[in-house]
Amino acid sequence: RKALPKKKHTDFQSLPGDRLEVILKLAALLRLAEGLDRSHFQNVERLDVSVRKSKLLLELHTDGDPQLDVWGAMRDADLFESVYGLEVVVEVHEPEVSEE
Repeated sequence: RKALPKKKHTDFQSLPGDRLEVILKLAALLRLAEGLDRSHFQNVERLDVSVRKSKLLLELHTDGDPQLDVWGAMRDADLFESVYGLEVVVEVHEPEVSEE
């Protein structure tokens, strides 16, 4: 969930350092992914990801209003930022409306 394991979680704390690191990295990615579908409407049709300087840029191509999903990703970005050392930035690209 939102909180990191506490010192009293002895099973987690007793894991070897490399396994602990893998678990934290996977948890950070999972939190971002969950945040990007916060609305559960699957608004994100495509996600372009790039690293620029010290930032992770997430470019969302959406089918609907992505405000809740963007909020969810930013709310859950703290673990990613601390584990990977990259600031999370979200840009939204809404569908182009064709004029006929």
